[in-house]
Amino acid sequence: MKNTITILGLFVSIVLTAQNKKGDDINDATASPKGDVLRNTNVVQAMKADYSDIAVQGSPYYEENYKEADIYINKEFNTKYLARYNAVKDEIEIYKDNLTFALLKREDFETVFAKYRYKILEYEGAKGYYIVFNDFDKTTLLLKPKKNFKEGQEPKSSYGSYIPPKFVEDYKYYIRSQSGSILRIKLKKKEILKVLENKKNEVENFVSSGKLNYKKKEDVIKIIDYYNTL
Repeated sequence: MKNTITILGLFVSIVLTAQNKKGDDINDATASPKGDVLRNTNVVQAMKADYSDIAVQGSPYYEENYKEADIYINKEFNTKYLARYNAVKDEIEIYKDNLTFALLKREDFETVFAKYRYKILEYEGAKGYYIVFNDFDKTTLLLKPKKNFKEGQEPKSSYGSYIPPKFVEDYKYYIRSQSGSILRIKLKKKEILKVLENKKNEVENFVSSGKLNYKKKEDVIKIIDYYNTL
C-alpha cells in the first residue's frame, strides 16, 4: 500500500528567470499591450501538473477542461487562449503549442470566459484570483474558488480501509460594492439583503415574482443584475 502522499509529491513546476531580475514577484513582470502575456524578458514560467499515476479523487481545477478565454489588459482585448483555473495553485493555466503555461499574475489582466471572468483582487491584505459574475464596475458577486489537497490516510487497523488523497472544495462567496469594498457572505437571504438593504423591498419583490432562491449562485447573479438596474 502506498505511503501517505504529500502535496510536494504532486506538483512539478519549472520556473526560469532571467539573470539580473529585480525581485522574484511575478506581479512585477510587464507585458506589451500587444505582446505575449505568458512571458517577457524577466519571466518565463512553464508548469506541469500530472496526477495520472496517483489515484486522487476530484480535480484541482474549477473548469474541468480548457475553455476558450479572452485576455484583457487594462480593459482592452489582448489575445485569446484555451485556459482554466488551478484552484490549488491559484493560477490561470494556458494551453499553447502542446504546453501548459501560467498567465502572468497582474492586477490589470482579466481572463474572460463566456459567463464570468477572473481578476486579481485584494481582500484582507491578500491578493489572488476571484471569479467576477456581474458587472465589475457595479455591485457584483465574487467567488474565491479555492481547493485544498487532502492527503491519503493509511488504515488504522486491519479492519479499516485506505482513504485516498483528494481535492476538497473551500469555496467562499463575497459581494463587492460599486465603491470597491468587499464583504464576505454566505448564500443566504439575510446576508444578501443586508448588503443590498438600500433597495431591499424592490429586491424582495423581484425574488418573489421570479421565484428565485437566495441559496443558488445562478439566482443570486440575477438578483444582483437586477439590483444594478435600480
